[in-house]
Amino acid sequence: QLGVEDERGIFGGCVEHAHAATKAISHPLWNAAAEAPEGWPHEMTHAVRDVVLPGFTAFNAEDALAAGRSLLGDGDVRLKFVRARGGGGQVEIASLEALETALREVGATTVGDGVVLERNLVDVETLSVGEARLDGRVLSYTGTQTTTSNARGESVFGGSHLRMVRGPLSRFAGADLSERERTAVVKARAFDAQAMRLPGFCASRRNYDVAFGTDASGAEVSGVLEQSWRIGGASGAELAAFEAFRR
Repeated sequence: QLGVEDERGIFGGCVEHAHAATKAISHPLWNAAAEAPEGWPHEMTHAVRDVVLPGFTAFNAEDALAAGRSLLGDGDVRLKFVRARGGGGQVEIASLEALETALREVGATTVGDGVVLERNLVDVETLSVGEARLDGRVLSYTGTQTTTSNARGESVFGGSHLRMVRGPLSRFAGADLSERERTAVVKARAFDAQAMRLPGFCASRRNYDVAFGTDASGAEVSGVLEQSWRIGGASGAELAAFEAFRR
């Protein structure tokens, strides 16, 4: 209806099902019998398990509690509401009772939209990895995110320091990157390759957040947190880079 036939017709992305535009697809369901929306990408969510943090997605409180019980055996859990933006809508969970309380407070409608439960990390550094296409040009970038406090005192996205290059993400393969940058690019590209197989998928903007941090055992863990195919926090910088490269 909007006349968008492929990625050239939009700066952003198109998906066939609403849940594919959220962080829900970063993790598989708790088990094969768990509730799932129509078109749930079972194959993709299992294929990306090696490049995301340990975790599950749930669409009702019963499945969320079962998933949380499993994860809490290895340390604290981070509960995320899948429609939240910019680092908001997240709760650190240290017990099953705390999880029950959090799910009850947000209500069945929010839980029904989807919740993510994943390994909670401390001393976290989040990297941005992205590729954008506009007016026949392609650029890619990697960089480090910063955080700030919102009016409620919550830690939220506060911008990124980005390094832009002409061309697709594969251009970074031989670049002089830090170990973390290289790992972030590899994991983002692996996630992206699976995402492109989603039915009806097209995107001229593909951005991925990759976290590095320490888990309860003291081990360093990294993984893709979520994708953003809509216009997002880095889009101002993306457009500025397109203008600079064009000049």
